[in-house]
Amino acid sequence: MKSRRIATLAMTLLCATGAVASAAPASAAAPTADRSMSAQAFGWCDGRNPNGHTDAKTVRTNGAGAALVELRFSPSARCAWGRVTGGVGSEIWTDRSFNGGATWQGMLGYAKVNSGTTNFSLEYDDAGVVMRACGTIWAGAPIQCTAWY
Repeated sequence: MKSRRIATLAMTLLCATGAVASAAPASAAAPTADRSMSAQAFGWCDGRNPNGHTDAKTVRTNGAGAALVELRFSPSARCAWGRVTGGVGSEIWTDRSFNGGATWQGMLGYAKVNSGTTNFSLEYDDAGVVMRACGTIWAGAPIQCTAWY
């Protein structure tokens, strides 16, 4: 009985510290959004409206012609956000990674185009991290993301 309690305690400690090995090698696991990080605040501009940046520029795009997912960036503020140009039902958000894209905070600043053709996500601090914009360019379209920046 004592050995069973010790084994249970040891397993609990291993799980709590993340020291339990998985059955598959780490390289075999597909990267996914780390939902545990989704609500973490990181920087001063997290969740703010990006309107008003005079130095905003597009740093990454995905799409063609009038249907685009863009990652926008303000160098002076060190904040980034997504912009979608598509149609009603288009969606846009940003992902932020603290480890080069292996895991990420997903769907930050989610927004949808309810009328017109363009909308933007809320902005998030990108100092010392990488970010990308993801979205759909029309209702029901597959998700497309920019490269990490």
